[in-house]
Amino acid sequence: MSYDPSWELPATTTTELFEKKRDHCILVLTKNQGETLREQLRRMQSQTHLVDIVLCDGDSHDGSTELDFLRQCNVRTLLVSPEPGLGTATRMGLAYALAEGYRGVLMMDGNGKDRVHTITDVVRALEDGHDMVQASRFLPGGGHENTPLERLVGIRLICSPILSLGSRFFWSDPNNTFKGMSRRYLVDPRLAPFRRVFQRYNLHYHLNRMAPRLGYRALEVPHVRVYPDAGAGRLFRTEATQIRGLRPRVQIVWELLLEVFGRYDV
Repeated sequence: MSYDPSWELPATTTTELFEKKRDHCILVLTKNQGETLREQLRRMQSQTHLVDIVLCDGDSHDGSTELDFLRQCNVRTLLVSPEPGLGTATRMGLAYALAEGYRGVLMMDGNGKDRVHTITDVVRALEDGHDMVQASRFLPGGGHENTPLERLVGIRLICSPILSLGSRFFWSDPNNTFKGMSRRYLVDPRLAPFRRVFQRYNLHYHLNRMAPRLGYRALEVPHVRVYPDAGAGRLFRTEATQIRGLRPRVQIVWELLLEVFGRYDV
């Protein structure tokens, strides 16, 4: 395994538990998710005939990534970086997947909110020739439960219309981490995802925006996402999300605007 020396990647510890088995892998992005992650990995066993599981961990200290348990769940590789940020973990995982020769790369959160059977639909779409596949809770056949009201407003009235306008393709659920990308799209030098500027949320916006603009085939597939029911009905529910406080919410919108206005283009 070797990385392109031009890629700007975080410090990473790589622990491979099994050999590569599939043409596609799924990156599970996690940090200190505890039993929630463990239960998700158990559920993902029904999909390991389609994908290898690669855990992208932000240096958890809660015991959730104990190696014997990961072996039991057929996790192929554990990647760990002490450097913070969703974009940082994503760069780490995407680089590993490309270096290992995967034809398609999926990703999802490790917070237990996503229906794992969507993996089947995303893999099928990639095999049918699509290059950017976004899971959406807002499509017919999809759904969501207990989603915080502020999250619904932010996605439907701010992020979705702004990113759709900037990408020239309608994305109904672009904030959903559950995505799939083809290898040919990820290695396109015009995308250039392996830059240190992608540390927080901006890389995920970049992946969605650039695919249709560069002429790649984009698609959304139905998906189900369920939040914890504690505090349902309240506008702000900090127990339902890791995005807490005003600053990260402003950061999300600011990075979206920078993306749409071409700040991260090469």
